[in-house]
Amino acid sequence: LHTFILPIGRGAWAKSAAAEMFATARDEYGAATVWTRIARDARATRMMARICGMKPAIDTDPLGFDIYEWRAA
Repeated sequence: LHTFILPIGRGAWAKSAAAEMFATARDEYGAATVWTRIARDARATRMMARICGMKPAIDTDPLGFDIYEWRAA
């Protein structure tokens, strides 16, 4: 699973797209957790991940990324 949202698509559309992606991952593929790597200097991406329901999970990536996760309800 891979998503890529350009800056022009951020906001309400991105939140809706993320909700659809999480629902598809859960309902059609049985996913219970989705993880993503976000560069530590990508503040807008971290904010969008939180808005879409993701939470920080692991902050020990030696390559300069934080790991965020979404868990199925």
